[in-house]
Amino acid sequence: MDEIVEHFNTLELKPGTAAEAEASKFYDYYESKGWVVGNKSKMKNWRAAASGWSKRDFSKKVNSRSNYIANESDYNQK
Repeated sequence: MDEIVEHFNTLELKPGTAAEAEASKFYDYYESKGWVVGNKSKMKNWRAAASGWSKRDFSKKVNSRSNYIANESDYNQK
């Protein structure tokens, strides 16, 4: 784990992102998956995977489209 934290310290992370916290998330995620990626292939290069991890935005994306459907009565209200 220390080696992963060291590597995350060398990466350009989003402002406000702690390298140790991201390294821990990365480690926990792939440890839970048995260090396999995609179609169950064994991870070949964790450093490359960590670099990709640091570039992804895992924040929840808010759907910009509303589920509200306007109807005629909306336009006739005063």
